[in-house]
Amino acid sequence: MAAGVPAVLAMTAPVSDAYAGSFCAEVYEGLGRRDGDTTERPDVPDFLYAVSEARRRLEHLARAEPGGLPDLSEWSTPALFTGAGRLPVRSRRTPRPGTSVPPPRPAAVDVRSVVRRGVLRELHRLWESPDRPGLLVHGAAGVGKTTLVREFVSRLGSRNDMHVWIDGSDDDALEEMLRMPAPTGPGGTSVPVVVDALPTRPVPGRVGAQPTSARAARLLADWTRRAEAPRLIVIGRHAFSLPEEARRALAPVHLGGLTAGETRLLAGRLPGLRRLPVAAIARILDEIGGNPAALGWLDALLRGEPPILPDLRQRLAERLAAEGLTAAEARARGLGAALRTTRALLAEATGLEELLDGLTARQRDVLTRLSVHRRPVGGEALGPVTADVRDALAALDARGLLRRAPAQAGPGSAYLVERWLAVQLSQADPVTCVDAHAAAGRHWARLPRGPEETEAASADLAEARHHYLRAGRTEEALLTTAALCDRLMTAGAFSEVERIVRDTLARGLPGDHESALLHHAWGCAAQETGRTDEARSRQERALELFRAAGAPGDAASVELQLGMLDEAVGNYTAARERYTSALTVFTELGDHAEISRARHCLGGLAVLLRDTKAARAHYDAALASDRERGDDEGIAATIHQLGIVDQLSGDPRAARKLYRRALTLHRKLGDRAAISSGYHQLAMLAYEQGELRRASSLCRRSLGIDDESAHLPGVARSEHLLGMIAHDREERDQARLHYERALALLTAAGDRASAGAVLHQLGLLAQDQGDSDRAHDLYCRTLAAAGESGDRDGVARAHHQLAMLATQEGDYEEAERRLRLALEMFEDLGDPDGSARALGQLGRVRRLTGHPEEAVEPTLRSFALGLETDDPVATTALFELALLDEALGGARLRELIAGLVEPSHVDPVMEAVRAAREQADG
Repeated sequence: MAAGVPAVLAMTAPVSDAYAGSFCAEVYEGLGRRDGDTTERPDVPDFLYAVSEARRRLEHLARAEPGGLPDLSEWSTPALFTGAGRLPVRSRRTPRPGTSVPPPRPAAVDVRSVVRRGVLRELHRLWESPDRPGLLVHGAAGVGKTTLVREFVSRLGSRNDMHVWIDGSDDDALEEMLRMPAPTGPGGTSVPVVVDALPTRPVPGRVGAQPTSARAARLLADWTRRAEAPRLIVIGRHAFSLPEEARRALAPVHLGGLTAGETRLLAGRLPGLRRLPVAAIARILDEIGGNPAALGWLDALLRGEPPILPDLRQRLAERLAAEGLTAAEARARGLGAALRTTRALLAEATGLEELLDGLTARQRDVLTRLSVHRRPVGGEALGPVTADVRDALAALDARGLLRRAPAQAGPGSAYLVERWLAVQLSQADPVTCVDAHAAAGRHWARLPRGPEETEAASADLAEARHHYLRAGRTEEALLTTAALCDRLMTAGAFSEVERIVRDTLARGLPGDHESALLHHAWGCAAQETGRTDEARSRQERALELFRAAGAPGDAASVELQLGMLDEAVGNYTAARERYTSALTVFTELGDHAEISRARHCLGGLAVLLRDTKAARAHYDAALASDRERGDDEGIAATIHQLGIVDQLSGDPRAARKLYRRALTLHRKLGDRAAISSGYHQLAMLAYEQGELRRASSLCRRSLGIDDESAHLPGVARSEHLLGMIAHDREERDQARLHYERALALLTAAGDRASAGAVLHQLGLLAQDQGDSDRAHDLYCRTLAAAGESGDRDGVARAHHQLAMLATQEGDYEEAERRLRLALEMFEDLGDPDGSARALGQLGRVRRLTGHPEEAVEPTLRSFALGLETDDPVATTALFELALLDEALGGARLRELIAGLVEPSHVDPVMEAVRAAREQADG
């Protein structure tokens, strides 16, 4: 702010990647819209409006879609800081005049309760329902029932500004309130009556609970029959049923612990928890969950001081006395002991021992087996849903031992056991929990998910992996890990793949073959994020392990990946050798899926070298195999590649049609990386046809997908293309900005070859602007980057551009030296386009130095290569031959050409030269 930044958007607590990406996308979209904006100046975006609307849209999305966004953080998490009202977004290197920075204030203890907006919305919905006479807010001790209701009635106060609050344990006060006329506020509005802490208890031998006081139960039943009864909110531990004469029931709302985002927010407000690292907060979430009272006790234990909230002090003091500890001694024991004491406090406050003692053996078993699940599940997660399972669930729900949640799939209810209780149960019956974890792993691994449900399937497999690891089922855990990595790679979650692989390897579980699979996945993830050195290291380790394990097919798959790395740095000969070797192995094994993949690699290399005939042959063979096997993913990928072949062959209409077909298939498969590639190729096609606006729009769609999945090469690729588009629009400053963004990403990723390509583009930009010194420096940096990374194509292109600069400056000797180097590399790489450009420029240099006869041979070769590849360099070479015709005379040029080409080609070449000369003269 002090430096002049007009607005800063921040998160006040950690949030999931999905939420952060979605939220920022909504904010940027809002800044680009003008509808509903309250800013008077059209060039000044309304930050507050954009942020507020983004919050609302995401919460609406979370409620509208099944499952919503994972770990959705509530409104209190995003925060917008503004310096001086609404100002244009711009970079300021110096502070605004007159801006002063106030001295920092001493940190104050912030014990504001967390606003549970999702639950408040549900309370408002039920409160407005005419079919219900009131609400019953129930839940375990310490979950914040009273705090929530106080917040709710204070919000109702904006309309009534009145409410009545009575003690639920005082039957006389309850009777007095319920028998008097319904209180009303201004204008006859209904005034809520809150019955706080109504004592309730489970009914022994029955499903359900009831008020402890029979008199209170009768009074509430009488109240439901009154026509003008006051609107009631009852707070208690259990959902209870009233006597049969009660006509209407209160709408029950089971309040559980805070969400993960809300828990982190409250932890950030408590001074003892605020200092903890992220890993410690994750442990707290896993071992006690989001019970606000528990967080208050834990905070006090870690500080060695009384709890900040007064109503927690007495119980903590009694617990420490029972354990014979002082506050200082409790603090010295550390986080693990503090968590154990906190769980004991929750068990006492909940009356857990009494609740568990009243369970049957079957009910206790069902509770323990449900407790291992971290996501809500129904009875089907335990196996066949028999009558005794349904009865057990109903009994546990009535006792408040389960938290009801919306079902994730199918009919019926879903339940969750609070984390602190789950830990208590696992310690009491570890044998049953181990068996339950194994069953839970099978449940999550077998959930039916379509190919397009990548995110949901990844979440399910992550749960299955967690449970298999907890059950000690190593083989199942490794198989699930491999399947999870495949799904995550499809979704573009490369950093998550690496995290899971590191975790699995650190556990020391896998043997050679399994370790090789993990290193292979790690290498693929590193390659996708541009870390080529790390990718090569991992793939070489995987190759070594596969060969040691006697797995030739898997070793050949790694050869393909290593070939891709060779191809990326311009070592095309090595890449072709690896691809061909892998194809041979797959053919011997009869592995048609891998044969198709190897042909894809060979086809891609042929595309790179502009050999469209060979590329089409490889892709046609792959497509036939994919269709025979019904491989939808392979079909989509092959159609996309055939689009590239058509684009190179000069058939943009056919290419666009194929790209769109592939894009449709990839959307159905949920392959976000392939979707991004589809948009990028359509953008490239539009760019080549001069449709810059369309190219920019498609490129930005590709950029958005890659940005969300942290696919750095994809982001850099899009920034590179956006720079080229801006360059063509003569928006040179914008072009430089895009190129520099791409360069920063690639440099950070260690991708020297791609960084060199961007440096080359920056050199072209500088050369176009007449800054020869800067262009020379950038081309030299390109040369260094390409040389270090082994990118021989990049080295050749840098030499070619340095030769162009030398030609402009009249240093023809240096120009010819660099052109010879470039030509040698292009020919060695088998790059006809590069060779044609180098030959054409070499002929021009020789003509300019007064050696026209020596210029004929390279110029003619450039013309021939350009015709073969349908490259515009053929036209340039033809006009250069026309200049040589003028310098040498037609007879001498004809004589020289006759010594270089077949006799039948001499006349057609000379006719083309004469036509070009006439056109130039005209």
